[in-house]
Amino acid sequence: MFFSDFDLLCQEYELKTFDELKQIVKEDTAVIRPVLELTGQDAVDSFLMLVITACGASGKMGLEEYMLLQETTGILISYADANKMLEASKHKGAREIVDYFVDQYGELSIDVKAHMVSLCLAFCAANGDVNWKEKRFIKKLID
Repeated sequence: MFFSDFDLLCQEYELKTFDELKQIVKEDTAVIRPVLELTGQDAVDSFLMLVITACGASGKMGLEEYMLLQETTGILISYADANKMLEASKHKGAREIVDYFVDQYGELSIDVKAHMVSLCLAFCAANGDVNWKEKRFIKKLID
């Protein structure tokens, strides 16, 4: 079977331990949140929108994704509230907004875009599998 660089990247994240994913999310968050704060928007809401949409790329938020959110971002939200936000972000328009959002920051800095994609991929891989829906979401962020 032929694997693209993208497939290999997804596989690399799938093989990471939960602790390794936590470290990735912490590092990505340290780059992303200050940039969001500079824009004058609500940085926490924007960041949470990015994360929740990534968690919802598969259609549901797993406990692993929720634990990753709680243990790395400093954002305290109940599992029930996170799932309510996820339900609101399930429509295609939310994913398109996040894609536009990532592209806009990518025009300012490709490094910031890379961290945003990495963050989303880490959340998608939290359960040890990046499924085809999640891959489609991540691929759209990259393109």
